[in-house]
Amino acid sequence: MILGFDYDQVVSNTMVAWLGMYNKDFKDNLQPGQITSWDIQDFVKKEAKSRILEYIDYSEVFEMSHPIDGALEGINYLKSKGNEIKFITVNNPNHIKEKWLKKYGLIENSNQLFVTKSKKDIACDFLVDDKLENLLEIDGIGILFTQPHNQYEEWFPRASNWKQVVSIIEGKEGLA
Repeated sequence: MILGFDYDQVVSNTMVAWLGMYNKDFKDNLQPGQITSWDIQDFVKKEAKSRILEYIDYSEVFEMSHPIDGALEGINYLKSKGNEIKFITVNNPNHIKEKWLKKYGLIENSNQLFVTKSKKDIACDFLVDDKLENLLEIDGIGILFTQPHNQYEEWFPRASNWKQVVSIIEGKEGLA
C-alpha cells in the first residue's frame, strides 16, 4: 500500500515549538490544548494576529520540534511490512523538513517528501492528516489524527495515537 502522512502535528509536534516562539515574543502562555479550532489567530493576543502565521516559515520551529509519540515506531513498522511511505506537507522552509525526516531515519532521499498545496495530488491508499479539509479531497482513505484543534470535527476513521493509526491501516479497527 501507499501510505501518506502529513508532517505537522501527525509526525512532528511542531505546535509546541511554534507556540514556544510565539509565547516568548508576545509574553503569553498559550498551550496546544487551548487551541480548539483550526484558526490559531483566534487564540493569540490581538497584537500577534497578523504575525502568528509567519512563524510557520521559520526553520527554527522545525529544528526544535520532536516526533509525535509513537510516530517513529509506527512508521518504521508500517515500512517494514513493505508499504511505500510518503510524507506530505504544504511548506518546507530551507528544506528543514527533509533534514528533520532524515535526522530521525524516516527518509533516505527527498523523493519521499512531497510539498504541495493540495494533498489530493499525491496518490495514497491512506492519508493520515490533522486537517479535515485535506481528507475530504483525496481518493484514498483519510484518517483524521486527533489534535485539540480538530477535536470537534466529525470524521471516521479517526486516530488518537499512532497505535490506532497502525490498527486502522492494518484493518484491525473496522472501517465500516
